Amino acid sequence: MAILVDLRAKPFALQKEELNARLETCMLAIEQYIHGYFEPTSIEIWNDAPIPELGGKNIHKEDINVGSVSEIRNIINDNISNLGIQKLLNVIIRIYGNWKLSDTIRKGFFSINHNPRWQDAYGDVDIDIISGDDDITKLMWNDNDKNILVNDFFTNFLND
Repeated sequence: MAILVDLRAKPFALQKEELNARLETCMLAIEQYIHGYFEPTSIEIWNDAPIPELGGKNIHKEDINVGSVSEIRNIINDNISNLGIQKLLNVIIRIYGNWKLSDTIRKGFFSINHNPRWQDAYGDVDIDIISGDDDITKLMWNDNDKNILVNDFFTNFLND
């Protein structure tokens, strides 16, 4: 089971404003886990779907070695700033990395879904593991640090 985050849309918000709200929400979530639990390894920016088998077109792919959320935000902003409105309307941004949970390392991602079809299915921001049949929520809940992973996340996230 993934963690799906849905935002309330502002009336009459511009597409760029909506995308920035999703980006900032994702950055807040990554900030909770970047030190000790989630190590970002790459960023991919897609149009239409996040894989070619579903008709997705990769716009940008970059391996990263960053220590802060601001570095991730800068890489993303540099690569979406010149997108035309049609590509911007259907963009999906994925930050891939390694989750360190329950004494194991699993590949996973944070996804910013600006494409309406993907938003309907996966929310505005999607947090998940992509290796095997693992359930990220179960791994977080069973981890020795579940107060940090679950309770502190929701307390901090909801207060921001």
